[in-house]
Amino acid sequence: MRPFKILYVIAGLGRGGAEKQLYLLLKYLDRIAFAPTVVSLSEGGAWAAPLRELGVPVIELPRRRSFEAGRFLRLYNLVRKARPDILQTFLFSDNVYGLLAGRLARVPILVASRRIDSYGDSRSSLRRINRALTRWADAVICNAERTLDHVPAGLRARHMVIRNGIEAVPPSRARAAVREALGIPLDAPVVGGAGRLVAAKNHRRFIDVAAAVLTERPDAFFLLAGGGPLNDDLRAYIRIGGREGRVRLLGERDDVPDLFGALDVFLLTSDREGLSNTTMEAMMAGLPCVVTDVGGNRELVRDGETGFVCAGGRVPEMAARVRELLDDPALRRRLGDRARARMENEFSPRVMADATAAVYRMLLGAPGREALATTLTADKAPR
Repeated sequence: MRPFKILYVIAGLGRGGAEKQLYLLLKYLDRIAFAPTVVSLSEGGAWAAPLRELGVPVIELPRRRSFEAGRFLRLYNLVRKARPDILQTFLFSDNVYGLLAGRLARVPILVASRRIDSYGDSRSSLRRINRALTRWADAVICNAERTLDHVPAGLRARHMVIRNGIEAVPPSRARAAVREALGIPLDAPVVGGAGRLVAAKNHRRFIDVAAAVLTERPDAFFLLAGGGPLNDDLRAYIRIGGREGRVRLLGERDDVPDLFGALDVFLLTSDREGLSNTTMEAMMAGLPCVVTDVGGNRELVRDGETGFVCAGGRVPEMAARVRELLDDPALRRRLGDRARARMENEFSPRVMADATAAVYRMLLGAPGREALATTLTADKAPR
């Protein structure tokens, strides 16, 4: 029996949580039962080469604008020629292109994904488009329980939760070497974060927390890794506050495990999340985390046990929690050790891939969308 063909459609393969989870899924997916191909709706990206190294075909479509009829037609023709058994999308733009192309090409099974806590986008027109397209999906895989709170009642039956996976990636350089390269003393307290410099991550709040902590701990450093459209805005915001030496934007980096190995505390100040990959990486690195109570953050960080979850993202509370950790090395070690143990024990990428494969098998055996809607519930979904 031939393996089932799965076509994964994703907006691009740059640095990002969804892209990393696609890589981990395909690294651990049963390749005897399933034959994956990835279609990227953009050219290039950091994850294209690693995917090809797994032996997964990667097709890249040229991109000039956000939405292009020509790019959609290329995708549609590709899907029709490939004749996959399953087509899966990951993000909103993937839904617009992938689900529509899959529907028109009569792909037997369509799978969508939800990787943000709120359902749809902020603009009402985009929300309506997203809801309409999602009705075509035979299943919608969410990476956090909290996402289910935002699902419209009529779509709840086909949603399920499969949490992200995380691999342990040990640092390649010693803590002292990383700090020396950054010009930071070995004994200085260092707080860090990582993520795309976009509005949803609210890195201005990160800078505000840093400023509040520095009033009492002027010996501390705050490091933020990542690139994005708000880079210049955030640099100006740091400069206005006069914190250039102590609050630093590091840009995109290929050595995040090394960077995390040089930190004492991880800080996430997002307004929106799904199940944060960077928080998972920080926890795997043995860092206590201070995070906002959005998305799946509370599902990752157990308040007071592996870090602190701050409701409302209030700067004074987040700053107080960061100072508490900086002032108490024993507390940092205790929470960091528990964080690492939780990632190792509960967030295996193999478990994530096996749960996803179980969904595929269930869908392939289902008689149709109507039967699936009555049998597939979030409570019965693999976890």
